[in-house]
Amino acid sequence: MKLLTVWRNFLEAVKKYVLSDYLKKLVVSYAVKALGIGSSFGSWLAVLVVKKMYDIGAAEVKKEITKEETKLDNAKDNQKYDTIIKDPNSSADDIKNAAPDFLGGTVNKPK
Repeated sequence: MKLLTVWRNFLEAVKKYVLSDYLKKLVVSYAVKALGIGSSFGSWLAVLVVKKMYDIGAAEVKKEITKEETKLDNAKDNQKYDTIIKDPNSSADDIKNAAPDFLGGTVNKPK
């Protein structure tokens, strides 16, 4: 369980820093300097292209981080579900109410 918490904290840090504006400006600046484009139009065009490429990469990183966070949440809920199901002292209501935690929702009780 401790490993999952550490992994979640790492993912949060990556998301925070990869998607920051400062890092984007830094990457764009170094990429344009590395290309060695000196003219104003050429550097302007290079900045646009590099920014777009960075945005595409950042969107993919964000998507993958969201997938990993969802897996972590599901693993935690699945563990809670398994402990309730395998407990011999669980009542039928406990088992019935354990499913919404695993499925990520709440059961609407009939009125």
